[in-house]
Formats: sequence, C-alpha cells, structure tokens
Amino acid sequence: MEISAKEVEISIEQCNDELNSVKDNNVCSELEGLEERVKRLYSMVGCDNFEKIKEASKDCLKNPIDIDNKIYFPDELSSVDLIMSCIAGGLAVLIDFLVVKIPKTTKIIRNKQEIIQEGSPLTELIRRIGFDENGQTSSWIKVLEKYFKVPFDKSIISGEKGFYPKSHRLYSLAHDPSPSGLLWAIKDILCGTTSYIDKAGNLKMVPSNPATIKSKLMIPIIWIGHIISDIFTKAGIPIPGGCFLRTLQFGSFGDKRRTLGEVIEYMYLNGYDVRHLATMSTSNAVIEIIVRIYHCLTRDFIDPLGKPSALIQADKTMVEHRLSKMRFCSYAVAACGNIGKMAVYQWNPTALNLAIWAEFLRTAIKEYEKSFGIESQYIKAIKQRELINSNFENLKRRLNSNYGQNQF
Repeated sequence: MEISAKEVEISIEQCNDELNSVKDNNVCSELEGLEERVKRLYSMVGCDNFEKIKEASKDCLKNPIDIDNKIYFPDELSSVDLIMSCIAGGLAVLIDFLVVKIPKTTKIIRNKQEIIQEGSPLTELIRRIGFDENGQTSSWIKVLEKYFKVPFDKSIISGEKGFYPKSHRLYSLAHDPSPSGLLWAIKDILCGTTSYIDKAGNLKMVPSNPATIKSKLMIPIIWIGHIISDIFTKAGIPIPGGCFLRTLQFGSFGDKRRTLGEVIEYMYLNGYDVRHLATMSTSNAVIEIIVRIYHCLTRDFIDPLGKPSALIQADKTMVEHRLSKMRFCSYAVAACGNIGKMAVYQWNPTALNLAIWAEFLRTAIKEYEKSFGIESQYIKAIKQRELINSNFENLKRRLNSNYGQNQF
C-alpha cells in the first residue's frame, strides 16, 4: 500500500509532539525531585523558610531583577571616549592636509593636464637645517663629513644604471637608517666592499677602499656620524627600510607602469626621506598627546587595598586595553583621512603618510592580541565573575526588600 507524502509529514509531526510531551514530563519530574532534595537539605541545617524562598524565586522569575547600576569595566569605551578618539584622529587628518602635504612642490601630469601640488612648509623648514643663509653647507656638517667618512660611500659605479650621486644612498644598503643598515655597514667596512641593490632589484657587491684599523674598531660610531651628516644634505637619507623595498620589483602603478621598487625610488627622488618622515610624525604626535592626556585624566583609579594581586593586575590590563582601543580608533580615522588626502593629490604616492599607516597596523595587531589572545580569556572570566557577584547582590537585595531584612 502506497503512503502519501502528506501522511508521512503528519506522522512525523505527531511523533515530535509525543517526544516533546515526554521530555516535558521528564523535566517536571526531575524538578520535583530536585525540589524535594533541596527541601531536605534545608531541614538538615535547621532552616525552615524554604517555602518563602520558593515563593520569592517564583516571583523573581515572573518579574526579572532590574539592575539599577550597570557594571562598567575599565576597558570599556564610553560615547565620550569614542568622540575624543575621533576628534584626535580628525585633528591628525587636518595636520596631514595642512602641514604634512607632500615632501616638496611637484608638477604631475594627469589626463594630459599639468597639476602643481604644493609641498610641506614644515619639511621645507627642516631642509634648511645644515645650510647657511647663502645655501652653503654649514660648518658643523663639514666637520661631520670630515671625521665620519666611510669607505663604502660610492656616489657613482661605472656601468650601473640609476646609481648616481642623487640616488646612491637609496641603492646602498649600508645607508639605510636602521639596524640592518648598521649590519651592512659592518660587513662592508670589514670586507672592503660596497653592497647595493641594482635597478633590477638584485643584490650586488663591488670592491671599495680599504678601511683603517681605527675605522674597523669604531664602526658603529662612524656609521651613526656619517648617517647624521647625510641627513642634512640636499638628497637626504631614505626612510628606514627604503633600500630593501627596492627589491620588490613587481606590480604596475601609474601611467608609467612602475613597479613597487620603482615607485619607492620615485618617492625618494621627490623628497620622501627621513626629514619628511619627521614631518609625517606630527600627525602621530597630535593623536598621542590628545589621547594619552585624556586617558590619564579619565582612567579608573586602581585601589590595591583589600584586593588580590591577580585582580589588581587584571584591572591594570583592562585600563591599558582602554588606551589601546582609543589609539586604534584614532589611527583608523587618521588612516581613512590619509586615503582621502591621496585621492585629493591624484594618488601621488608621496602623499602617503607612512607614519600613520605604520602605527595603525601596529595598533591593529596589538588590539587583535588583546581581544582574542590568551590574556583576553582570563579577563573575560574576571568579568563574568563580577557580573555573577553583582546579580547575586541584586537578588539578595530584592528578596530582603520583599520578605524582610536579613531573611536571606
């Protein structure tokens, strides 16, 4: 005999209803048994107000407890905190537009039209350091150049395309103002070589003048003095990591289809150096000053008296997390503003505020670790415990108000 699909569906529904009724009956019987056991426990300890507690519990279930004061933890951001974070980020964007701008006034071609983009007044002011009123190199720079000469400082390499006085510091690995640049300087001075990245992004080494024993013994000092003297020259020193970024010979950017490494070289030749990095950092300074001062004035005071050390440390961690959240919000606003600035500057790569983006990525990684790391699980447990304690206190207060003081 054939059974229709409708009959099968009705049968399944009937089975589900029967199963639910069985489950409900089992639950009710289990609850009754649990109630009897709890009642016996009350009797064993000499407590005869079980019925009052039972009625109070039913009443609380019908009328949920109203928590008058919500618990605020030190890592939570209020609406005022978010507003202050956005204000700090917005002021950083304003500084980025009005002060940072681009390294120097530049003419660019877009859609066969020439566009003049104004350079940063602050970067121009910094560029004057190291030069006198006549535009000549200052005497203190000449002293540095005299006493901090390095053998790897070649301004021209015969037959090497692109390696010339204006760009040689971007090519030379030992001119990178970073710990890796110092390591390459040590290697070049000890081995008598000049290490560089050629136009195609390949590592090459050529012989250089031999160094004296005195120079070999004082490499770090000589390298630092040489870098300082080069910062205050017309070409300047590339940003940290700029030398190594030239190895990224891929991509196709702009009308001229430059690779990423060629874009880095274009940026340096158009003034994107350590001096402009200092100018870009003014946006970061605005965020740090506003956010940190506001945080210091509004953060929760941690009272160590009568508290376990673990809870004190948890409170400190939550206070630090609040600051981390505010900084992340501010740098997110500033990074979005920098995207708008680049659009205004017709996607000129020198409009990129590297200082803002570097700190935004750093705060994003830090915020991810604080929100999802192992430490966050411990903080979550602390919060849950505080919520449970608060709810029990509110329940006790509710019961006492309904059935007399100190009855429960």
